[in-house]
Amino acid sequence: MHDFVALDVETANRNRYSICSIGMVKFKDGDILDTYYKLINPDESFSLENIRIHGIQEHEVITAPRFYNLSYEIEQFIGGRPVVAHNATFDMGALKDNYNRYGLDIAPLKYACSYQLARAVRKNFYNYKLSTISNYYGIPLTHHDALSDARAAGLITSNFIHENRFVNLDQLVRFAGYPNYGILGGNGFRKGRSR
Repeated sequence: MHDFVALDVETANRNRYSICSIGMVKFKDGDILDTYYKLINPDESFSLENIRIHGIQEHEVITAPRFYNLSYEIEQFIGGRPVVAHNATFDMGALKDNYNRYGLDIAPLKYACSYQLARAVRKNFYNYKLSTISNYYGIPLTHHDALSDARAAGLITSNFIHENRFVNLDQLVRFAGYPNYGILGGNGFRKGRSR
């Protein structure tokens, strides 16, 4: 039985802590159980480059909650499950930066990176972008919409688990050469010896 949450964030500008939207999708045995999407007021100005990427504009988030208003809700949705993100270094780093920015205790979320898992278990992709792998599996994707990106990362991960006949995400992570999950605020998602 595999049970995890796929996550994606978008940012207002180049500052990793400027999260302006978050999308999460809860998976169990390859099925979607629940979704979560919120706009977030990043207390930052928006760059034109980022607006072009995700389409979210500053006026849309003026009345949205700040990260510190949502952190408990985000943790409750995850509920102790492992988190998967495509290019997790960015998404998990953005979460950590927000915990630090607002002086919050960092939730020790365990996580894996679907980009790194793809590189380890599939050698036939010409690149490992979310759009490339989604296209291969026929997964609809509105790229840089946080909920769509999270859904795609989760479905991709579920495909890897199913194709390799693994029981859960833990087996996929170990098969890919990662002895442990990354821990938010702790060790990153890295290959190497068990810790």
